Amino acid sequence: MEDHTLVENESDKQELLRKSDVNTNHVDHGSRRTNIRYFWDGGISANTPLREAIISHRRYWANIRKVNHIPALKIAIVNLHPGKQEYIPPDYDGVIDRKNDIMYHDRTRFDEYVAVIMADLQVLSKSLIKIAEGNSQCKEQIQKLLQKKSKSIRLETDEPLTYNDLIDDIVDVDYVIRFERKNDFNTVSNKTFDFSKNTIDRLIDDGYKECKEQLANASRKVK
Repeated sequence: MEDHTLVENESDKQELLRKSDVNTNHVDHGSRRTNIRYFWDGGISANTPLREAIISHRRYWANIRKVNHIPALKIAIVNLHPGKQEYIPPDYDGVIDRKNDIMYHDRTRFDEYVAVIMADLQVLSKSLIKIAEGNSQCKEQIQKLLQKKSKSIRLETDEPLTYNDLIDDIVDVDYVIRFERKNDFNTVSNKTFDFSKNTIDRLIDDGYKECKEQLANASRKVK
């Protein structure tokens, strides 16, 4: 997949290149395309890319919009590859299909767990700081502590973070709803590339029914 940034004229292009803070290949195609970035689909290393979405969300609101409070994230994940299968694959095609499901199914439970813990720790930290700042002596000590460098780094720049950074730009993942396709006994190993009309019609119909059932169970999480 390619991501292209379009610019109107040469001066806009030069300004865009000057401000760019990412390591990209700058390609000039008649002063119309530049900052071309190439992406893998993330199927192996980060599927679904929940943590990447959280990092980009934080980067946008904190670094570009420069807001004091980053909006909470509400996330829906659609998993086309079932995480569980109730039976042993009966043939080689079924084994390959199950291998593909294991490789590409959603693996974001831990990322969600970490994001929620970080948001809870932010609330706890800020609450304790607010209580301690009632004492003028403690307030000065707290501010000095918050400005100290921590062992953590910012992933996108490798710059060391202060303790204040650790509790300042945390993204609150309000909730995550997952919709997962149910396993189909008649599925095949190359189902990702089966685009016949009958298959598409059946998948759409099954998707509506399965999502409706799962949404009814998950609706209690929506605030």
